[in-house]
Amino acid sequence: MTISPLEIYFISLVDKIGAISEVAIFLGCIATAAFLFFWLVGKAESYKSEEDEKTLKRLWRCLKFASIGLICSVLINTFVPSSKTIAAMYLIPAIVNNEHIQNSTSNALKMLEELTKEWLEDFIKKEPKKNGIHT
Repeated sequence: MTISPLEIYFISLVDKIGAISEVAIFLGCIATAAFLFFWLVGKAESYKSEEDEKTLKRLWRCLKFASIGLICSVLINTFVPSSKTIAAMYLIPAIVNNEHIQNSTSNALKMLEELTKEWLEDFIKKEPKKNGIHT
């Protein structure tokens, strides 16, 4: 399994997409709060004219648009993985499915087991009475 330079480039772009969505969330929160505030103030006014009704309708449309943008940004920020996650998705299967690595770990495990047995035998032979072992 080889990874092309184009794939590496796209993996590096994922973090930028996350940063852009964070900025969009911040701006969306500000816009939604501002439009909601102005819409509520306009609704609370006791006098109503036809001009005020048009303004309230425009504010309501802007509030809906800002809310939809905010929700989309939150979803993008939530479901787009980081570059580390994508790199792990590429590398872990390549490492797990590599026969050379699997063979070397089994050989290393056998060697470690043999060395541990030798170390314990030497340890028991050198100091049997200190360790409570009587032979």
